[in-house]
Amino acid sequence: LSMALIMIKVKDSNDPRSGLQNGFWGLKFVAILGISIACLFIKEGTLDGFLFVIGLIAAILFILWQLVLLVDFAHGLNEWLLEKMEDPDYETCGKTTMIILSFGQYLAALVGIILLYVYFGPSGCKLHQFYITIALILGVICGVVATNSDVQDESPSSGILQAAVVSLYCVYMTYTAGASNFDKDYQSCTPYEIKPASEADLVNGSSIFNIILN
Repeated sequence: LSMALIMIKVKDSNDPRSGLQNGFWGLKFVAILGISIACLFIKEGTLDGFLFVIGLIAAILFILWQLVLLVDFAHGLNEWLLEKMEDPDYETCGKTTMIILSFGQYLAALVGIILLYVYFGPSGCKLHQFYITIALILGVICGVVATNSDVQDESPSSGILQAAVVSLYCVYMTYTAGASNFDKDYQSCTPYEIKPASEADLVNGSSIFNIILN
């Protein structure tokens, strides 16, 4: 966040502040490593509430950023395939690839939804069923919107491929949410065994997560 604030209104590399972004990698690495190690010595309960809120906000922003990158990737891939389809030499290959990627991902999303209902949404697991249904509805909405004639007229490069990518991503995020629910009241709503995490497990997990994240 501090680096983002420092780089406000920086137009080119001639700005003195750009050196902070492009250089000092050794110092940055030491600082990040030091902060990661220091986090291990924070006593339980000291900043739990504050860090939970910060982590929740950061997680939401990270998921949204992932979604933006996925849509941008799918949009670029769709445009590239459309160009190939207009080329007589690659028309068949382009159409085949488009069909396989688009309907293949939607098929994977549908299979994922069914498996989620079977393993994470049995009878009595209303919360899981609710989120699985939301993922299903979002997938349908994405497909309808992407193939709408008005949307196609406004953005000819839009199509079912982008909708398929977003739908599959929603299914994956729903799975991770269900698999990460360690509430004992939902023991019957997950195929995984729920065990209380020891203090050592939490420390080791936090250490690995911090190192990967940084």
